[in-house]
Amino acid sequence: MLFRSGADAANYAVPTSITGADGKINPITPTASGVATVANKTYDGLSTATLTSSPTLTSGVITGDVVNLVTTATFADKNVAYVTGTSNVTSKSVNLSSTLTGADALNYNLPSGLATTSTATITPKTLNVVFTGVDKVYNQSAAASVLTADDRVDGDQLTVNFASTNFADANVARDTNGVVISKSIPIGSVTLGGTDNGNYLLAATPATISAKITPAPITQINGITVNDKTYDGNTTASILSTANPVFKGVLGADSLSVGGTLTATFSDKNAGTNKTVTISGLELAGPSSSNYTLTNTTSIALANVNRLTLAVSGLGVSDKVYDASTLATITGTASFDKAVSGDVVGIDSSVLSAS
Repeated sequence: MLFRSGADAANYAVPTSITGADGKINPITPTASGVATVANKTYDGLSTATLTSSPTLTSGVITGDVVNLVTTATFADKNVAYVTGTSNVTSKSVNLSSTLTGADALNYNLPSGLATTSTATITPKTLNVVFTGVDKVYNQSAAASVLTADDRVDGDQLTVNFASTNFADANVARDTNGVVISKSIPIGSVTLGGTDNGNYLLAATPATISAKITPAPITQINGITVNDKTYDGNTTASILSTANPVFKGVLGADSLSVGGTLTATFSDKNAGTNKTVTISGLELAGPSSSNYTLTNTTSIALANVNRLTLAVSGLGVSDKVYDASTLATITGTASFDKAVSGDVVGIDSSVLSAS
């Protein structure tokens, strides 16, 4: 608002206000005290940093105004820093950023002299590696497979390197009861590789782990021979030879033989040629048998059941008067002295003749 003044002011009329004049309100620059300090941390794959203390506004803020000084910290990168040419961890640069917040923040400048950098240390993360031996089927090789798992930060490029591993030998291990048991796999020197390996410290690793070599399957035994026999009214058969068996699934020069208490049975009791004989009770024997398991304990062979020749008695021929023919009359009742008990055997009288 405008007011008149001066000795002659009463002679004049003036407006109460004018427009078109410009002016500005300059922000206040408050003062701050305190230092931003940054906490050391263990590597976590992030560049974020945590402040343990930060500067605060101490004067220059008008009573009732809402304004705060906020400082944030960020490492230059996510990685552990080392003294050049050594394995000694050292501190690294941390970038500091300060801003004013609050309803009245736009009316204030940042205090002068605020630090823009600090230092702190990122220490390596301890990497725990779990080694797991992989069971395998016997294949005449002592080579072993080992899987690894660890607690690395997701996305990190890291490799766990160790010497190639082998079982002590290629054979299946069994306890005194013949049950398959695990075998030792030595773990050699373990090292870390990959672009992020400098951010980790390897925890202690085991000297050995274990896994099983399981028996390879033998799915069939062929080549066992069976004796022919003369019909005896039952299906029992007898083994002729197990000297030349064929084992389906045996590897290389491994040596197997036929074991077990064998029984052989014809498909039925009747006479015939090339009849099927089932052999059961098969087991594996021989120097390499502990490395295999027999999945089929029966085998098939062929043999003959020959007919039984019978001796006939009890028949005779009646005397006759010459009648110019060779025909004769049969007398008596036929019997068979070698017939199998229970078998029904007779002579068809309709075709019986004598001459």
